Amino acid sequence: MVSRPLPLFNYAATVGIHSSLLLFTALFLPRTSLLIFSNTSDFPLLRPVSSLDRPQPEFFEAITASPPLTLAWLCTGVSLISFSWGGRIRRQAYDQRRPADKTDFEAKEAEMEWRKQGVTNLRRSLASILPVTVLFHAIIVAFGAPITSHHLQTFLLALLLCLLTYFPTAYVIGALPIPMFNGGDTNVVLRFTWVRIFAEFKPRTDTERALLYPVVGAMIGAWCGAIPIGLDWDRPWQAWPLTPAYGAIFGHVLGSLVAFFVSTVYLLAQANIQATAELEKARKASEPEKSQSKATKTKAKKVQ
Repeated sequence: MVSRPLPLFNYAATVGIHSSLLLFTALFLPRTSLLIFSNTSDFPLLRPVSSLDRPQPEFFEAITASPPLTLAWLCTGVSLISFSWGGRIRRQAYDQRRPADKTDFEAKEAEMEWRKQGVTNLRRSLASILPVTVLFHAIIVAFGAPITSHHLQTFLLALLLCLLTYFPTAYVIGALPIPMFNGGDTNVVLRFTWVRIFAEFKPRTDTERALLYPVVGAMIGAWCGAIPIGLDWDRPWQAWPLTPAYGAIFGHVLGSLVAFFVSTVYLLAQANIQATAELEKARKASEPEKSQSKATKTKAKKVQ
């Protein structure tokens, strides 16, 4: 089945809304604590405990006062946004593959099967969040996170990465092809799809690019975000794991925008190729008519 490109305007709206919500979550949702607890003395977690002699903008106080609470707010917002993002991409991917020559009955049957598969994907994705988070936690520790302390912060960072990278992909194409995640169903096609997209980096459709690029951006952003922590500036925003968490979110947003840009370029290139092919076809179709017209004129001259 030939895959049609994603509708450009719908895709642009989806990426714009998704990116805006993620940025709002990163910058403003942690400030909800100040609305709930107007007096920081009533809630000890909102009282900063490090870098008290370092001034910072008032806007950052709610973000840097308690990294665990900030990460909890980020995970809450990102979980809802990732669910919405996965649902929108999954719907657009289904519309992209849906044949146009189906009857109403066949279309309704296909829609019901698609919805049933979506429920299955969602259930298996939710069930596999904890194991994948534990895997991310181990990887983060292997990359240098504290081993004997900051366990909650590291776990919340792992959960945030899981929600940004794994959960939307598992919701769209299916959970990791491991029996414990798929209820014993070892789907060979699904396994090779995961390997092709995330190991070989060979996305074939706009949907796969919309899944791959944000994942790569989030991972690179988290890795780059860990660099400022090693500097001896002793700033409140250097507390673990604020910079990797925000780097992952900003990297995810940047990856989504890059995926949209690349898909737009592919769409324009495809439209140009189709237009060129149609012009070439029209030119070839007009050549016999021109030859026939010349032959007719030549014959008429000979008769005269």
